[in-house]
Amino acid sequence: MADKTQKRHPLLVIVSAPSGVGKTTICRGLLSRLPRLRFSVSHTTRPPRPGEKDGKDYYFVGEDDFNALMRDSAFVEFADNHGYLYGTSRREIEYLAEKGYDILFDIDIRGAQSIKKQYPDAVSIVIVPPSTEELRARLTRRGTETEDVRERRIQRAVEELTEITVNDWYEYIVTNADIDRSITIVESIYTAERHRKHRWEGTIPTFRPANT
Repeated sequence: MADKTQKRHPLLVIVSAPSGVGKTTICRGLLSRLPRLRFSVSHTTRPPRPGEKDGKDYYFVGEDDFNALMRDSAFVEFADNHGYLYGTSRREIEYLAEKGYDILFDIDIRGAQSIKKQYPDAVSIVIVPPSTEELRARLTRRGTETEDVRERRIQRAVEELTEITVNDWYEYIVTNADIDRSITIVESIYTAERHRKHRWEGTIPTFRPANT
């Protein structure tokens, strides 16, 4: 549980990447190293993949339930990704912030941009592959999609990475050539951002010179 005796402003960390680059593995590594960090669990209409658990990896819901949440403005962002709907819950963010945790978002590039607009103080990190060829190889090894879906994901990834080069709202870019090194780099970014002065405003004690 977060240390409630040390008041501070929660840090929102956005990690996004095209599909297959490794952002989910990086996020899991961060969570295992950083006890103050908690994962913002998104809602999705896609079926669970092997090993995924409802309420831990995603909230798996039907399309009707997802649409009802959209009508109730329950999401800070939502998107259609390869035929499935994904959304970030406003209540999830508020709950974790009230508990004093920092919040980690594992989210696609369009969703990340929406969150950054609503929470401009959030830290935005994009993970990129070493090359298109390496991305294709990783998606092939994963074996969770047909060849047609895999090629659509690669084309989408190229479009997203091109968009990154012409927009400057991502603050950090990490090339994931080695997963352990990438986790360490993102952890270092988190640590540095956690110690920015403005995140501690109102909590730093007043220091006075000693009497002489």
